[in-house]
Amino acid sequence: LSLVRAAFEEALRLRGGTYIVRGALEDLPLDHSGVTIPKGSDVLCSMWVTHRDERWWDDPLEFRATRMLDEAASASRPRFAWYPFGGGRRTCIGMHLALQSGVLVLATLLRDWTLEPRDGDEPVAPVSNVLVRPSRPIELRAKARVARG
Repeated sequence: LSLVRAAFEEALRLRGGTYIVRGALEDLPLDHSGVTIPKGSDVLCSMWVTHRDERWWDDPLEFRATRMLDEAASASRPRFAWYPFGGGRRTCIGMHLALQSGVLVLATLLRDWTLEPRDGDEPVAPVSNVLVRPSRPIELRAKARVARG
C-alpha cells in the first residue's frame, strides 16, 4: 500500500488544488527582501506553482510516485512544499480521511481492474477552479484482472 499511497500523493501534487487566498492579519515582512505585505492584504498561495518548483521537486512536471517514498528528499523540503490540503490552522479537517479513503479505493480498484484510455481518446486539459478539474469527462475502459487462485 505504500506505493499506492505514494502514487495518490503524487497525483495530488500534480493535480490537486491550485491556490488558497488568505488575509494578512498583521504586517508581514518577507525574509531578506525588504518587502512587507501590509495588514489586511489578500495573499494568494499557489499550490500549482509550489508543487512544480524545481527547488523542491526534481523533474517537477513528471509523474513519479516513488519520489514520495524518498525520505531523505522529503526531509530536505520545506514544510509547505507539498500542501494539497492547506496548512497550519486551516488544514482541511478531512485530510487524513481523504488520504486513507483514496488509497484504499485506489488499491481495491487496481487489485481487480486494469484501466485503459479509450481508443482515439484526446488528452484532457486541467482547468483551475480552486481545485483542478478535467476539461471534460474522463472515460476509461475497465478490464477485469484474471483471478488469482
